[in-house]
Amino acid sequence: MYNEVYKLIHNSRWRRNYLKIIRQEALNLKINNNVFYLASIVFSILTIVSLFLSFPYYGDSYIVMLFLGFTQLFSGLYQVKLSQCLDLKETHKGNKAVGIFSIIIGLFIIIIDIVKLMF
Repeated sequence: MYNEVYKLIHNSRWRRNYLKIIRQEALNLKINNNVFYLASIVFSILTIVSLFLSFPYYGDSYIVMLFLGFTQLFSGLYQVKLSQCLDLKETHKGNKAVGIFSIIIGLFIIIIDIVKLMF
């Protein structure tokens, strides 16, 4: 009887501490991931607005591509950051690969667009 009660108390303490750690990690995850997430949303909105402004020749298509590159870059950084917080190994690898691919595409678009603007 004593061992069963001790196990229940011990397990409940462990659960409380575990839940406390999970809550703290979730709060840290929200704060850390919001930066890249919000930056990707801001640049995607700027991409859409500059796309509509470039139709009647008010804007330049280079600016649209530059904003698109920054959108890809920040969304890739968000994917990599998110993949570090996941527990499953397969999901971790998949999200990280998609994030790295998105970062490479974003940097490629930004570099090509800057080169086109220079020459």
